[in-house]
Amino acid sequence: MIQAEKEPKERIKKERPKGFAKTISSALDAAQKMNEAKVKELIKGKRSRIIFNPKDGDWAALITIENDKIDVKGIDNTSKEVFKRKYLLWWGYLNAKVEDFMDVEKTSFQWFLKMITFRVKLRGIPHVKLVQKIITSATENASK
Repeated sequence: MIQAEKEPKERIKKERPKGFAKTISSALDAAQKMNEAKVKELIKGKRSRIIFNPKDGDWAALITIENDKIDVKGIDNTSKEVFKRKYLLWWGYLNAKVEDFMDVEKTSFQWFLKMITFRVKLRGIPHVKLVQKIITSATENASK
């Protein structure tokens, strides 16, 4: 009887997000702490992978929503090959300047013009709007 050798368990170290991903991670964490019930209601049973890629930043954020948990990882955005759908299997993608990221909630004509003139690239609108709803739930609770 031949037994398969057991591979040694490698210690998996969770990396902290850097740059813009750290900002998004802290915003999502704050939203979960401030309005936990509403956030749980929003993500209950949902699965999503969204990339927020700032044009003028060094790090992008890969946001994964699965099993009622939110996970944010930082991705170095020096190579455009990394962001292809076949590598990261994303369902939502937002590429804009950092100042435009929090304006997603606004459906203004200026934002629409930015999309038409390709200053903002947006794919998978329902997935991007889900993250926007989570972040704005914290600001709604703070303003009350």
